[in-house]
Amino acid sequence: MEVKDKHLVQVLLEYLHRGEAEAIALAVELQGAIIALDDKKARITARRLGLKVIGTLGILILAKKKGLISDLREEIEKLLHISFRLSQEVIQEALKRAEKDC
Repeated sequence: MEVKDKHLVQVLLEYLHRGEAEAIALAVELQGAIIALDDKKARITARRLGLKVIGTLGILILAKKKGLISDLREEIEKLLHISFRLSQEVIQEALKRAEKDC
């Protein structure tokens, strides 16, 4: 799929990377789409544009809830091992949410 609203992409490129800008613009065009983003600025921007946002940890929590993975902490450790940046606060929040939801 190609983004039709090139102007929105150009505006977003002023403070986001191309991939994030195009993904957000495409999600806006698709109306009702959920967009997967981890970058804080990109997530804030997407929410301001009315988009539903999920991140990598949110996807992992959903996978745990659906029984697709058994150990969320193990999956988080794998992410950290490949230099995925997560604060301890975010990790603890995700683990608590998974305990509550799963």
